Order: sequence, then structure tokens, then C-alpha cells
Amino acid sequence: EEIRNEALLLHADLATASPACARLILFGEGYDKTLDIAQREQEIVVVQDCLRLCVALTKSDDMGCELLLGSRGCLSSLVRLLDLRRGRKFRFPQGEEEEEEEEEGDDLDDLLQAGSTPDKKKQKVKIPYLTDGEEEIVSLILDILELVIRSGEEDESESTQRKRLSRIKTIISTDVL
Repeated sequence: EEIRNEALLLHADLATASPACARLILFGEGYDKTLDIAQREQEIVVVQDCLRLCVALTKSDDMGCELLLGSRGCLSSLVRLLDLRRGRKFRFPQGEEEEEEEEEGDDLDDLLQAGSTPDKKKQKVKIPYLTDGEEEIVSLILDILELVIRSGEEDESESTQRKRLSRIKTIISTDVL
């Protein structure tokens, strides 16, 4: 694992330093392998390193954006990493991390019940808090998605606009939760 973690850091440095190296990593299934490691890893620092490598690959070349969007597995992995239910404080709350929230009784079921008045009831709601490391993970994923959407932004042609809209639709249509 230590060698793998050092290899992640080396790949991130190589991808940042040289677009040619980034392309080699990309065509060597760099996104797939890196996001697979991030999915299985429990250490937040390693997940962050995986995502930093993905950021470097995405920044290096427009081809990186296309490969990321072309792989449903990669987008699904990113979405799973964004799932707040995986947050440490959500899964293992310490102290009183649950807050009581009042239900207003105005949801669709209550409105459809003819002749009955909605009851106000108190429910305990589990609030997902993120640690600093988890916030960094969310930030890195959002950086990757922004880079993918804004790829080729300097060219304002109509085809580039259509590509951007297509990328946004692809990202939004990813549903794995």
C-alpha cells in the first residue's frame, strides 16, 4: 500500500509536469484505476491523493475530459464519493449530532388527505456533517466536474457550446444512489 500511495503521488506530479505523461496515464486506464482505489480506500489522505491525480489528468488535456465522460464507471465513482452518507460524522456521530426538526405537515400526502388536519410532530433528523478531509474530497470532485464542463471554454463556437451542454447532461444523468 505504501508503494501504491507513493506511485499515486508520482503520477500526479508527472501528469502536472507533462501533458505527454498525462496522456500515457490516461490511456493506461488512469481514471478507472485511480477512482477504484479511491472507492475502496478508508484513508482520507489516499482518497484525496487519488482525486488530485484525477484533477491533474483532467487539467492536462481535453482528452482527459472526454475519457472521464466516456466512462460511466468513472462518473458513478465520483458520484458515490460525493454521497454524504459516507461521512464519518454521519456514520459515527459523537455526542448530540442529531437535531430535532419540526414537520410542518404540508407534504403531498398530508395535503391529499381529505378533511384531516395535518399533525405537527417532532422527528429526529440525522444531519450529515463532514470532517475537513471529507470537505476537501467534495471540493476536489467539484473541481474535476468544473474542469470537465469548462473544457475548451476559450473557444466560444456553437459546437463548443453544444459540447458543454452535452457534458452537463451526461453528468446530471449519472444516477447511482
